[in-house]
Amino acid sequence: MSALTPAHRGRLLALARRHARRAEEAEDLVQEALVAAHEAGRLTEADLPWIAGVIRRQAAMAARGAGRRRAREIAWAEAAAPDQPPETGPLPPLPPALAQVARLAAAGCTRAEIRWLLGLTDTALRQRLSALRRQLAGRPRPPERPGAGGALRPALGAALARRPEALFASHDPDGHFFLVSASRNRPPRQHPGETT
Repeated sequence: MSALTPAHRGRLLALARRHARRAEEAEDLVQEALVAAHEAGRLTEADLPWIAGVIRRQAAMAARGAGRRRAREIAWAEAAAPDQPPETGPLPPLPPALAQVARLAAAGCTRAEIRWLLGLTDTALRQRLSALRRQLAGRPRPPERPGAGGALRPALGAALARRPEALFASHDPDGHFFLVSASRNRPPRQHPGETT
């Protein structure tokens, strides 16, 4: 019984290319089959049909695994983002001032939080919200994000009640609370003789 030659390996590689889903996987199929053949003590020319069978079985298993993985990914994507009507695509381009308000509102910020973060008066915020509504007229509302307000709002209110000096409470995307309060630092004092 003669050992496998480069020509035998070439025949195995051609077989693997016929059975692999992608050309770059053929080399891996041959390597794995030769490792299995080595472990089984079957690396002779007479064992070529056995090695070819290993390659075919490995290719079939890889294809089934890829199909199951694809099905899992599709199921996960559908569960994470339920069907939406086609018009609920990305938002149209917005002016920077309106885009800031839209992003903060989508993150679950209240009007008071948006007003404080952007340094707006109540009137200015009302004007921006009206302009934003006009820009988005006719588009369906996006679904509520679980982290935006929702169950966290009562806990934020309780945290705010315990710290009366805080202006408002919010949370980061991971759900960690934070409180915002006015600075306690005094304005710098001028030394005698200094001019501004």
